[in-house]
Amino acid sequence: MPTGPPPRSLAGADEHIRWSRGELRVKTAENVVYMALNGYLDKDYVTNITQPVDKLILAGVKPLIFNDWWEMTGYDTDARLKLTDWIFWIRGKIHGSHILVRSKIVSMGVSIANLALGGMLTVYTDRQEFNLAYHRAVRNSLKPPSSESDSQRNPPRTPR
Repeated sequence: MPTGPPPRSLAGADEHIRWSRGELRVKTAENVVYMALNGYLDKDYVTNITQPVDKLILAGVKPLIFNDWWEMTGYDTDARLKLTDWIFWIRGKIHGSHILVRSKIVSMGVSIANLALGGMLTVYTDRQEFNLAYHRAVRNSLKPPSSESDSQRNPPRTPR
């Protein structure tokens, strides 16, 4: 079953990394990071997942992560442990992490990691729900920061 179309890229970084057993596509729009992983995740490629988020954190941004692992077939145990440790250490520096899974082995690993992380991962098995959450996050990230309303800054004048 093919994956759904990737989210439209907005003003932001796009990366495509390939290795012998898999590939990773990364799209960044404002504070939202979308990563689609196809194939098998080797431990040596975990940094390709962590680096885009770490760069945003170092820039003072609190990212929201969307991992499309629908086409992920498996992973090294060390890769899962590295990702779990990383999410544990950045958990206060991100808005959240959303993960779409299909493979039973990947789903089991995500469930174990989520238990270790106290349930901070939002896990999806339905692509439409995941895409909806992603598009909602992108739309919200493009809104200007909230500030005082005009009525608070400039209260209406009462006639004299």
